[in-house]
Amino acid sequence: MEGNLNGFIAPEILKKKIPFVLVTDENDAEFILSGASIKADDKWYNTIFGGKDKNEGNVQLISVRDKQMVWAGEAGDRSLWWGGMRRGGQRKVADRIAKQLKKDLFP
Repeated sequence: MEGNLNGFIAPEILKKKIPFVLVTDENDAEFILSGASIKADDKWYNTIFGGKDKNEGNVQLISVRDKQMVWAGEAGDRSLWWGGMRRGGQRKVADRIAKQLKKDLFP
């Protein structure tokens, strides 16, 4: 994944107990999770005035067998609550994507 999001999304999938078996070889996979993480500009006024996300990420779950997208999700790291400021960056993006994945595919 671009931006090294895979190092953050794999632990979040395990923490959320999503019923996936993670493999490192694409030949053994039934689905491939691909995506990217983008770091935005780090301007002081975005932080002070609650502007745009500093980090954003998106992923797509693709079926290997028929090459179709099964699911897609995206998230940012900005929180509207002050308590959410303790954890940000790619970890927060990965956490939100994993939460959305679990909610959409395993209700």
